[in-house]
Amino acid sequence: MMTWSKKLFITLTSTLVTSAVVATPLTAPQQTSVDQLLKSYQAQGASTPSITAGAEFWQTKGDNGIACTACHGQDLTQAGKHIKTKRAIEAMAPSVNPERLSDVGKVEKWFKRNCKSVWNRECTATEKANVLAWLATQ
Repeated sequence: MMTWSKKLFITLTSTLVTSAVVATPLTAPQQTSVDQLLKSYQAQGASTPSITAGAEFWQTKGDNGIACTACHGQDLTQAGKHIKTKRAIEAMAPSVNPERLSDVGKVEKWFKRNCKSVWNRECTATEKANVLAWLATQ
């Protein structure tokens, strides 16, 4: 169960992030990949992507007790570090890392791998659409 303060934080973060999209648009390759993936997820039955739900999913601990933030950190404009291997993970924010979200195959590969690591299952099309919509605003 989520506390009201966590819900408020996510709502405020999503509002601020949504506002930032205007200031930091995706590059053409990133936008093309994001559009392709979102269409694919909707064809698989995903609902309209929710930036708020994506941010919430990113922060929520999965079945193994960790959240995406365990490796990627809270500030996606900064590098993260894998909690087991200690390997550096480049910044997730496409606003500072032009490689992020620019390759459909890589996005799918990492969703599959990381969803299994955190949630012990593959993420649903709706979960992926929400997270992708949120990541695209970073």
